[in-house]
Amino acid sequence: SNTTNLHGSSISNALKDRRVSKSLQKSIDLDIKLVECLHNRALHLADEWDPQSISSLYWSVSRTPQPIGSSGEALLTELETQAEKLSERFSVRQVAVCVHAMASLVYHPSDRFQNVFGNAVKSITVGVEIGKEAAVMTTWALEVLDWKNPSF
Repeated sequence: SNTTNLHGSSISNALKDRRVSKSLQKSIDLDIKLVECLHNRALHLADEWDPQSISSLYWSVSRTPQPIGSSGEALLTELETQAEKLSERFSVRQVAVCVHAMASLVYHPSDRFQNVFGNAVKSITVGVEIGKEAAVMTTWALEVLDWKNPSF
């Protein structure tokens, strides 16, 4: 029908928009459930993580739609714990990925994490280890995270 509302659009268009909106919300809800399943699966495999998988998971979580939910928070906490345990095996590039992902998420690492990775982060920010672009990105990340490492 051609009945119009106060804004001049037809009621049939408004109803159509509402159906699209419901469909979109269902899709978003399914995406959220899928991401939660992926977070939980990754947590289940935490004992098998190595530095590369940890940095990749940080990067992946930082690219998922926000907010990340409780499963994402649990995953970030476990990533931080496992990273601390394996800190001596991390390359400087992997540390840079982790710190940049944390900043993208505005996820503030613990003081312990900052202390464990302080020297690696310092070498990144001076551009010695992996170049000036990484130094700039890491410096930005440290500002976002309000990094308080005493080794600087």
